[in-house]
This record gives sequence, C-alpha cells and structure tokens, in this order.
Amino acid sequence: MGLYSLVSVATEAKYDLTTNIDVTDGLTNGAECMVEKIDYRVDNSTRPSIIWVSFPHLEIGRKWCKERAHLYNTGINKNWIPILEVTKQFQINKKTKIQILRRQFPLRPAAAKTIHRCQGDTLNEAVVDFPISTREHMHYVGLSRVRNSCSRHVLNLNEKKIKVSEKVKNEMNRLRTEAILKPLAVLQVNIDSPQTKTVLFQNVRSLHLHIHDVRTDYNIQKADVNIFVETKLCLSDRNDTYELPGFSLYRNDFNQSNIRTSYGTAVYIKNDLNCTEIPYRFNTNDVEITVTVVSHPVPNFHIVGIYRSKSVRISQFIEALTHLHNSVLMKPTIPTVLLGDFNINLMQDGTEQKALKAFLITNKGYTQLINQYTTDYRTQIDHIYTNIPHLLQSAGTLESYYSDHKPIFMSLTSL
Repeated sequence: MGLYSLVSVATEAKYDLTTNIDVTDGLTNGAECMVEKIDYRVDNSTRPSIIWVSFPHLEIGRKWCKERAHLYNTGINKNWIPILEVTKQFQINKKTKIQILRRQFPLRPAAAKTIHRCQGDTLNEAVVDFPISTREHMHYVGLSRVRNSCSRHVLNLNEKKIKVSEKVKNEMNRLRTEAILKPLAVLQVNIDSPQTKTVLFQNVRSLHLHIHDVRTDYNIQKADVNIFVETKLCLSDRNDTYELPGFSLYRNDFNQSNIRTSYGTAVYIKNDLNCTEIPYRFNTNDVEITVTVVSHPVPNFHIVGIYRSKSVRISQFIEALTHLHNSVLMKPTIPTVLLGDFNINLMQDGTEQKALKAFLITNKGYTQLINQYTTDYRTQIDHIYTNIPHLLQSAGTLESYYSDHKPIFMSLTSL
C-alpha cells in the first residue's frame, strides 16, 4: 500500500518516498529526499498540511512544483518540493469486505536502511553493518554503495559469510573463456586483400595503465601498425610487459630515464609487415616524432607518428615539421602519412589552425583525412595527413572506453 500508520518526521533527516507520486517527474517509490520544513497551514492544527523536501537532483519534481506554484510563499525555497498527504483504500483481510481508508504522507525514514533497500543508491558516506545472513551477493551490494572507499565504514564483516551464486560464477567463467564481444565501430578493412594495410593512432592516456585494455582491443589486433602516444613509459619498464601478440614493439620514451612522465610514444608493427627502416626517434623542439618506413602497400612508405603537447608553441611545432621535411621527407614524391595528436582543434578557427593548414596542406600538398570529433570533448585535435589520398580505402574514428581520445585510422591499398 505504501503508507505507514504512523510516520515520525524530523527536519534535516533523510526520507524515501513510499509511493509513485509522478513517475515521469522522478517522484517515484524509493526516491531519497531530505525533509526541509514541516508546514502547518491550518491555525491551531496539530497535523501538518505540507512537508517540504529537497532532492539531490534538482530536476526531480519540477513539473510537480509548477502545478502547485500557489503553495509557495515567503520562506519557502523554490527548489523545495511539496509532499502532500495521499489517501489509500485497503481491505482488512480476505475474510471480511470491510474497507479502510488511510490518509498519510508517503514518507519513510531512510537515514538507516536494510541492504536490500539501498540497492541502486549512490552515497557519499555510509556505515555498513552486515548481518549473519549468507544470502548471495549481500556483501557486494553493501560494499558498493559509496563513491569512495575511504568513506565506507564497515561493521561486523565476516569473510566466511560472503557468498556468490554458482550461476554467476559459471557465467563469469563463460564470459572470460568463451564469449566474444565484437564492437559496433570496427575497422572497415578489406581483409581479403593482402595489399591493404591499416595504420591506427591513439592518445592512449597511459599505456602503462591500459596495456591490458589495449591488448584485448579488437581494432588494435586488426591493424597492421599501431601508434600510441602519452604512453607514460620509462627506462625501467621492460618491453615484455607491454608486448602485443603478433606485433613487435618499438619505443620512443620522451624521457630516457627512470622518471615516469606523461609523454612517450610506442609503435607496434605486425610481424608479417616488412620494415625497410624500423621505427626511429626524430624528436625536435620537444615534439615527439617517430618515423617508420615499410614496403607495403607501396614501396618506401613513410609512416610518421607525431605528438605535440600544448606547452609547445606553434612556431616551434612548425619548425619541427620543417626539420622533418628537410631531413627525412625531402622529396614531395615520398609516399607519406602523418598521424598524430597535434593539440590543434580543426573544428575551431584560430591562428594555430591556420598556420598548420598553411604548412601541411597549402605548402606541402597533404590531404587531411579526419572530419569528425576525435575526443570525448567534441574536439578534433587528432589528425591524419597524407600525400597519397588516391590509395585511400577508408579512414575515420573508432571508439575507446579507456581513453578520452578516440582511435583514428586509415587503410591504404596498392593500385
């Protein structure tokens, strides 16, 4: 029924709603609120007319408020929600047809709850007192209610009482050993053509932390060359810790010491791809530049991974690119692709964007292949430039759950 015969109400205390007042407005059974004011609108009455509450999310109850705007007077906060008495009818028991009407505020004290009732709650702080019960997953529900484990206080924890369903164990084992989840956004590669080669680039936001995620990524496994920046690797990191099956690893650590920084580049080359020149370091003006030369899909194909941090001025960046072209890419006929995190948003006009386009597109004749957002912040700061767009099969962005930068890729095929 959702109504208690007696409800104790105190201001500045947590309560739950006990009925669905308006589901579309968020006023649902179990919604947690704070009592702000007990309002007596009838003179000399011992029974409140309205109980004003606040919800942790301001959008809850907005429609309800507008429909009851006449209830708001001086001293009532506009963000408070009026809770009124509701009336429910119920039968005493199955043997008698006598009906009872109960009028009550649909509130239940919630400063303390059973673990069952707190399912779905996200709390800033909590004291969890575990019962002697061995009910399955009870401990998981209780321990996972807070945002930060430092704010969780546990009483009466008996590890021997923790129990997991055998069905859950079997399903987790199946997921780990048998299930294969194919992502929706996948590389558009002609796998039937051995002449098609794919290069993928991503700001991985720490290969040191995400190597397991990278190792199991479907798209990374399918690419022929993977370039990662912001790897955060240092001299003390062993190569075998960061191996990808079927690939050879080449590192361009930003700082050649045991100090771990936010920078660094890693290049993974598929073992069956013939390298004319293995990846080598060409860093200039604190711009990370890693050059690889392969023989497919065209001879003498130069793949250049680039990372420019925000601290590098655009003039220094253009100088580094100029040095690259004067020293390595000396002839405009050298088939080349430049992939990188340039930290220049192509979705936004500015002096940096104009300078970069003037150098790479106007002066050097490159074509920029990416035309969509490359980060979760709706910016396009990861670019791909090439001087052989006629060999392009596909290019675009993919999805990644472990980084706020999306992987970008291009697939080329020989004529």
